[in-house]
Amino acid sequence: MINFKKYIQYLNRNKSLKAKRYINLYRTIFKNKCKRILEIGTHNGVNAWEMIRTASIHYPIREVEYFGFDLFELLTNKTLKDESSIKPSLSFSEVQSRLKKTGAKVTLFQGDTKDTLPKAKDKLGKMDFIFIDGGHSIKTISSDWSCVKNLLSERTIVIFDDYYTNPSPEVTGIGCQNIIHTLNKNLYDIQILSPMDTFPREWGKLEINFVKVTSKSRKQSWDFILNILIGIEPALLKFFSAIAFLKQLLTLPKIKKAIKNPRQILPYFLQLVESYKKNRLEIKQNQIKRIEENGEVFYKYRGDLYPAYLNRGNARRFIADKAEQYCQGKGIDIGAGNWPLSGVIPIQNEEHQNAYKLDNFADGSLDFVFSSHCLEHLNKWQNALKLWIRKLRINGILFLYLPHKSMRLWNPGSPWGNKHKWIPSYEIVNQFLIGHGMKIVDYNPEKDKYWSFHIIAKKIK
Repeated sequence: MINFKKYIQYLNRNKSLKAKRYINLYRTIFKNKCKRILEIGTHNGVNAWEMIRTASIHYPIREVEYFGFDLFELLTNKTLKDESSIKPSLSFSEVQSRLKKTGAKVTLFQGDTKDTLPKAKDKLGKMDFIFIDGGHSIKTISSDWSCVKNLLSERTIVIFDDYYTNPSPEVTGIGCQNIIHTLNKNLYDIQILSPMDTFPREWGKLEINFVKVTSKSRKQSWDFILNILIGIEPALLKFFSAIAFLKQLLTLPKIKKAIKNPRQILPYFLQLVESYKKNRLEIKQNQIKRIEENGEVFYKYRGDLYPAYLNRGNARRFIADKAEQYCQGKGIDIGAGNWPLSGVIPIQNEEHQNAYKLDNFADGSLDFVFSSHCLEHLNKWQNALKLWIRKLRINGILFLYLPHKSMRLWNPGSPWGNKHKWIPSYEIVNQFLIGHGMKIVDYNPEKDKYWSFHIIAKKIK
């Protein structure tokens, strides 16, 4: 049962946040009904207080459990510098006294997490939510992650702070980006969260994001379940239509007659197969309907309307103006089809040259690589992107234009998505590019008029 008074307070708090990325903490706790919370880097207890209050929207406050780790007043000047931290103004006992006033079950651990976490992890049990924002050095973050992995259940959500989207020499050795890039993507779902906070520095801008990590087996991950369902949708459709067809056949007198006369079984079986194929074709054709409204043509699929021009190709025309701003010099258009970018070398799907084979271009020789609605057709898209990046010079531009996941007619297994192998998202692609020497210079995760989104990245190493 939701406590609506606390829910209104929660909404008002979110509006007044100075560091906008912190809204992800409270939204995650509220949305996933988290009750057992662990925070590495309690500091003065401000975030802890807000996370506890958010959890109490769904639960009586006495049932909410908070576990906090920090050095508190034991933080030395040397550690302060090594970990790029901020010295807390409150002591361990003062923070403990403050948080006890919430009425929640509060347990604080004082000391270096490289010592306190390994000792406590076996006693803590599984958590609903874990926030890693203690020491900022790679060594400390790696140690913290190594320990909290033992506290993950199928529904645990972990959020890392200090993911630097534009790492510079001034932040070398700190931040979670190296840890995030080395996580096993077969085991974890990883999402770089928006919004980003930007802070001016003498050397430029410091850009910081949160990163959400969940176990692949986490049953409450709706996006994960949705992708599975989309992937097996054709098989499910065949299975259920076959069951329905078989159920109908079992009521026919011909079945009984065929069983009595074995010679009739084979020809009758072949007749059934042809009838089933026809039945399947009708089912697929009925999934999409052509509709005219106010002189415009749409296709209706699963309750949503999609403009007819989405099925005519030439996606490039919807992004050409922006592409021409960034795609200057010598470059290629991979998967150009009949609509290559103006003045660019088109790369088609040919045996001697294609998305996986660019032998005609030396490594580091291209000013840009442009690709529109090609990557989703590639099973080994990671290998293709590595090759495209390798062909770019330093500061060269990679411009990707991709179908938006909300355009379900293009999803694998759908009527228009039979040739699509996967569903691109800006989180997955951005993360891959950043991990392979690219800096994101422009992207729009929202769908445009062609129900697509773009990512523009610059090669920095």
